[in-house]
Amino acid sequence: MADFPHRRGSPPSLTWVGQRVGERYEVHRQLAKGGMGRVFLAVQHPLGRDVALKVLDPNENASPTAQYEGRFFREASTLAKLHDPHTVRVYDYGSWNGRLYLVMEYVEGPSLRALLREEGRIGPQRAVRIARHVVSSLSEAHAHGVVHRDLKPGNILLSQRVGQPERAKVVDFGLVKESRSSLELTSSGLLLGTPKYMSPEQISGEEVDGRSDIYSLGVVLFKMLTGKAPYTASSTAGLLHAHVNAPVPFLTDRCPELQVPDMLEWTVRTMLAKSRQDRFGDVGELEAALDACDAALRDPAIAKLSLTLVDGRVVVPAMVSDASISQLLPPMEIVEEQPEVPDTPVVPSSSSVAFPVFIIASLALILGALMAAVVIVALVMSQQRPSETVGPADLDAPVLPGLLDPESQTQPGEESGSPGKGADERGAAE
Repeated sequence: MADFPHRRGSPPSLTWVGQRVGERYEVHRQLAKGGMGRVFLAVQHPLGRDVALKVLDPNENASPTAQYEGRFFREASTLAKLHDPHTVRVYDYGSWNGRLYLVMEYVEGPSLRALLREEGRIGPQRAVRIARHVVSSLSEAHAHGVVHRDLKPGNILLSQRVGQPERAKVVDFGLVKESRSSLELTSSGLLLGTPKYMSPEQISGEEVDGRSDIYSLGVVLFKMLTGKAPYTASSTAGLLHAHVNAPVPFLTDRCPELQVPDMLEWTVRTMLAKSRQDRFGDVGELEAALDACDAALRDPAIAKLSLTLVDGRVVVPAMVSDASISQLLPPMEIVEEQPEVPDTPVVPSSSSVAFPVFIIASLALILGALMAAVVIVALVMSQQRPSETVGPADLDAPVLPGLLDPESQTQPGEESGSPGKGADERGAAE
């Protein structure tokens, strides 16, 4: 990738459409224009794929060129590290004819801002799903020590490819701030961000962290559900004052006909807490709450769950006994206090003893059958012997039952204590 020399002079005006930037990117048409410059649709050669070419346009900005270039450097280097499927990918960046450019993934679909302008508000399930996608993107960014600082509907694109589910993607990390860096972009008096979506600490010029993005996403989610922002004012100063001081409104204050689970109302209000200590501790905890809200919107039993926040962590103190939480809320950990169990002998479960009992019973049956066969053979052979006078030598010989009285013979398997029957009973008992 090309180096970015710092320049003070303004480059000559260019007509980008029809140009071939960096010998690889053929510019077709302009897609959008923002505070940092313009975004064009281009084709990357020789791959032939569509890309979004973002160009820093210092002539369109009142701030010094060096400052915007510095922000552009951070946007390029930060986005190059991020690979979450809900973050717009960066393919390349460089300079051309004195202009800085950034080559990004082209997303086929509208921005959330355009969608809300057309539809006013969207359904709760779709709104929660989009919020969860944004949380996925922020999770990776925050893990890299990066705070977005300018989350708003215009920076959330909705990929709507044919045959694929809708996917939200976060774009424009041009106002990011490395949380580990000592550089404070507001030190010059420039307020970075969009007032309608700025967190109280951002407005106050305090050090920001990931919880500032949680607040901004709370404003976005509020607007998706109600079609209106939580705060409005006739001036920017009044709007900023409301973010810092005005009470958090309920969703139904802005949209009386809206019906959502209390859990979702609680989640939005927690995101919009004035103090960041009263918000979710990180986007991972927010993700758990949004997962619960998504489940509540699908299953009325889950809607009875009561979520609370303890030290920034989501806990579920009570749940409906017949609700399949483990299936609907895989990310949530529901920990219930277990009563103390006295010391008792461990009793093997039925599944652990079933197999040995089967083997013992089978062996007992086989042994009993063999013993019964031996007795039967002995009886048959004794009946076939000729009558003999019992001599003195035979007095001590055992006498088999049934030889003296044929009517009293016991058949195998009857209650005479025959080995066959007894073995069968022992096998069955075992």
